[in-house]
Amino acid sequence: MNKVRVFFVLFAGLAYGAQAVSADWNDAQWIGFTNEVREQHYAVRPAQLEKEPAPKMKKTYPAPLLRKEFTIHNPVKMVTVQVCGLGLYELYLNGKKVGDRVLDPAQTTYDKRAFYVIHDVTGLLRQGGNAIGLMLGNGFYGQNFAFGGGLGYGAPRAKMILTVEYTDGSKETVVTDESWQAAQSPVVFDNMYAGETYDARMAQPDWSASGFDDGNWMPAVKMDAPTENLVEQQMEPMRKIRAVEPVAILPA
Repeated sequence: MNKVRVFFVLFAGLAYGAQAVSADWNDAQWIGFTNEVREQHYAVRPAQLEKEPAPKMKKTYPAPLLRKEFTIHNPVKMVTVQVCGLGLYELYLNGKKVGDRVLDPAQTTYDKRAFYVIHDVTGLLRQGGNAIGLMLGNGFYGQNFAFGGGLGYGAPRAKMILTVEYTDGSKETVVTDESWQAAQSPVVFDNMYAGETYDARMAQPDWSASGFDDGNWMPAVKMDAPTENLVEQQMEPMRKIRAVEPVAILPA
């Protein structure tokens, strides 16, 4: 019995120890984009809940693009980004996607805790003008109709801080706030169960690059915090490993 109790205590300690303490987010705010600019025909899809006799047209929350430009003048030692993008996010810097993670972050009970991820982006930063961008999707956070909508938390939102460490020992940060610009992404419908609709007419090449003309974008909107408990994600991320090519197409 004593051995069992000792093992349980050690196991519990390891499990909780694997969760990093919430980071210092300085003045970073939760931001998003709630303006409805999608063509209604493409913003809906037929979906059928378990108790519904037939499919109904369902609509998802908008999936936004968020961007911010900033300038670097001094020699840089290291640059990191810690980001929590709910339900899903892709991070871009100077027109390039950061890392190879997909469907990030992992699902949680979002009002209890949410995962953030730390990226080393030193190699993507440059002297002079820079731009950082976030593309958000609904994931399980914005699940507004599956399971009767009972597990939905709201529209996509993100909280992020970019920290620049200079060679002289000083630091500078870029945080999410209402100074960011926002627009609707080409993904005009996305749901974990009902799929995705991509409207290529809404694609904006180089939207996350420095010097991009965002004059027709709108200010990002400050959003409510889903939780104050932000925990660094420790598990191995999902990645695209290989493409599987079909060997044949059979008639129905």
